[in-house]
Amino acid sequence: MKLKAIPFSEISKQSSNIYKNVVVASRRAKQVITDRVATRKPYEDIADEDYPFNEEIIQEEYIELEKPIVVAVEELLRGELEWFDKLPEEIKI
Repeated sequence: MKLKAIPFSEISKQSSNIYKNVVVASRRAKQVITDRVATRKPYEDIADEDYPFNEEIIQEEYIELEKPIVVAVEELLRGELEWFDKLPEEIKI
């Protein structure tokens, strides 16, 4: 995992409103999480007492993925994300 600072000027290129950029990146991160959960295979529904504990079965291939917020911020900086501002009359309370 590489750790580096992101220049503020890079973030503000997409929108001058930093709060909007944070909301866009966080919503995209939620989408990434949802997509990853949807692609996982569910475990069989077996009660603990019906099945003996076996460590070999629990271990599965571990693939380290980028953190969802890192993916979202990188997409934001590359200009791959699109969003639309709602006009005040479109907002329903």
